[in-house]
Amino acid sequence: MLKVSRKPDGQPEIFYSLQGEGVTMGTPTVFLRLALCNLTCTWCDTKYTWDWEHYDIAEEAMEMSRDAVEESILAFRCPHLVITGGEPLMQQKELAPLVSSLKQKGFYCEVETNGTLAPLPAMARDIDQWNVSPKLDSSGNLLARREIPQVLEAFCALPNAYFKFVIVEPGDVKGVCSLREKY
Repeated sequence: MLKVSRKPDGQPEIFYSLQGEGVTMGTPTVFLRLALCNLTCTWCDTKYTWDWEHYDIAEEAMEMSRDAVEESILAFRCPHLVITGGEPLMQQKELAPLVSSLKQKGFYCEVETNGTLAPLPAMARDIDQWNVSPKLDSSGNLLARREIPQVLEAFCALPNAYFKFVIVEPGDVKGVCSLREKY
């Protein structure tokens, strides 16, 4: 079962739109927003996917079978999927069979990740594009939670990983440069 974010009308947050950022910007896309995150960014625009002190998990998230999620995605007749969250890699064991099935149907699959969890081989095999967004000091997360060296090194070694950063204040640029030099 996958823990999927819920839209205000109670339906799963699986929707059609255009990819709004990165190298596939402008591409017609189906988005699958998953609940749960291992970070707590102060400026997060999807706190309803993980902040259970301020949001009710029963109202904001729902469990769905892989088959039900796949059926919802296929209904849009758009072979481009972005899996976002929250942090999708928290559910990658459950996601891997879904992604594999969609790849067999000709899908291009992207994952939006904070870069703190390494992809399992079954997941890495079928993902076309990793959108890795390491968090900086301004996120409010402790360094030990947001920067996991072996995970960032693993993403840096992938030819299909793209890095993007949220810049909130001028000091964040130094943080990006520091990450670039390290990894």
